[in-house]
Amino acid sequence: MRRDGLAGFLLGRVAGVPVHVRPSWIVVSLVLGMAIASPAAGLPGVTRGGSLVLGAVLALLLSASVLVHELAHALVARRRGLTVRGIALVLTGGRTEMSAAETPGTSALVAVAGPLANLAVAAAAWWAWTLDLPLTARLAALMLALASATVAGFNLLPGMPMDGGWILEALVWRITGRRAAGTRAAAWVGRAVAVGLLVTAVVYPLLRGASDLTLVVWSAVIGATLWAGASEHLNAAARRQALDGLAPAALAHPAVGVAAGASAAEVHAAAAGGLEVVLVARRPVVVGRGPATEEPPEPAGDPGHDSHVTSPPHTRVGPHSLGRRVMLMELMQ
Repeated sequence: MRRDGLAGFLLGRVAGVPVHVRPSWIVVSLVLGMAIASPAAGLPGVTRGGSLVLGAVLALLLSASVLVHELAHALVARRRGLTVRGIALVLTGGRTEMSAAETPGTSALVAVAGPLANLAVAAAAWWAWTLDLPLTARLAALMLALASATVAGFNLLPGMPMDGGWILEALVWRITGRRAAGTRAAAWVGRAVAVGLLVTAVVYPLLRGASDLTLVVWSAVIGATLWAGASEHLNAAARRQALDGLAPAALAHPAVGVAAGASAAEVHAAAAGGLEVVLVARRPVVVGRGPATEEPPEPAGDPGHDSHVTSPPHTRVGPHSLGRRVMLMELMQ
C-alpha cells in the first residue's frame, strides 16, 4: 500500500482513480492461472478445458480482489482528505499512490481498509461456495475465499511495508507523538517478517523431508521485496527525524535589504554592519560569495540579463564585489 510509482499502462479508472497495470502483474497472473489449472485437471468431474477455464477465472478474480483491496485504501484516503494519484498492480500485489496522512488515526484507517475489503470478498466467496452451483464455479469461489483471507492475514502482519506495519506505525506514533519512532519500529518488524518468510520457506519443507523450489524462489522474491520496502521506510524515518530536529530560527541569518538599483557605495555601507545583504529586484534569486573588489570588471554580455546590479555609470556591484554573501531576490508580483 501507498508506495510511489505508477509505471505501466493505464487500464482505466474506477471511482475516478486511475488504475495502472505493470507487465510483471500480467506475468504473475498467467503463471498463477497455469499453477491452478494443473492440479485442478486431476479433480473428479473437471476436464482439461475446465481446469484451464478455472485457472483463468481465478486469476482474474484474484486480480479483482487485489484491486478491491487498493480501492478501499484509495477511497478511505480520499474520504479523509488525502490526495490519491492512482493505483498500480505490480509483481507482489498492488500499490496506491497518495499523499501522506497528517494524523495517526487517518493513517490507521487507510491502512486497515484494504484487509477489511479482502475479508469482505472472502466472506462473499465462501457464501458462494455453499450455493448449489456447478463444481467449477464452487471451486473457484472456495479458492477465492481462501486466497482473499490469506491476503488479508498477510497484509495485517505488523511490519512495513504491509498494512499491519502502517497500523503499528500509527499506534507508536499516537503513543510517542513521533511518527519517525513508529516508522522505525514497523520497519524493523518488517525486516524480521522478510527474514522469517524466507527461513520458513526453506526450513519447513526440509523438516518434512521435502522441498519445493518454486515456493523457495517465490518466497525469496517476496522476502527481498519486503526487506527493500522496510529499508526504504527506515531511511525515510531517518530523514524525517533529521528534518524535525531543524529549527527555522537556527537556519535564519540577520540581513539587510537594499534596492537593486542602489549605488555601490550604498551596498558597501549596508554591508559594513556585518549583516547579510539582500538585493531586492524583480529578477531571479542569485547567491554568491567572493573576494572584495573596489572596481569589479565590466561583465560581458547584455547588462540587462546578468546577475549584477546597475549603479552609477561605469560601476557595477554584484555578488562577487563584496567579501560577504550578497543575495539578489526577486519580488513576486
